[in-house]
Amino acid sequence: MKNQGFKALIFLHFFTVNKEKKKSEQVQVMKSYCEQICISQNIRLDLFTAESFRIRFSDLSGEPFPEEYEIPFAIGKTTPWKRVKYTADGTTDNTIVAVKTEKLHIFVRKNSGTFIVETPEGKRLLSRKCAALRNV
Repeated sequence: MKNQGFKALIFLHFFTVNKEKKKSEQVQVMKSYCEQICISQNIRLDLFTAESFRIRFSDLSGEPFPEEYEIPFAIGKTTPWKRVKYTADGTTDNTIVAVKTEKLHIFVRKNSGTFIVETPEGKRLLSRKCAALRNV
């Protein structure tokens, strides 16, 4: 039992040490952490590699993705990812943003965050409705 308490103390200390970084250093790290693609006012796609991404939703009033919620270690990597070549097209269809990398084509609906993932050849890999935005 004493060992578990000690491990928890170290874990808490880790977060305390990270909070002591200068704010300007944190902002710089987050700006270059990954590709951040705006889908709509409250939906953003974060692209980490040509094959990995996350879709973020925000119900916050004001700034939808404030700096204090830009937490890189939430996915287990604290250093910036390498730049990813991509295109983002929201003009072909005004309800969807198409994000294309060399490995994936991701189609995200602007009003709901519902998304489809395909190979560049058009083979459907995944289709998801997002329950996170029930009020949108």
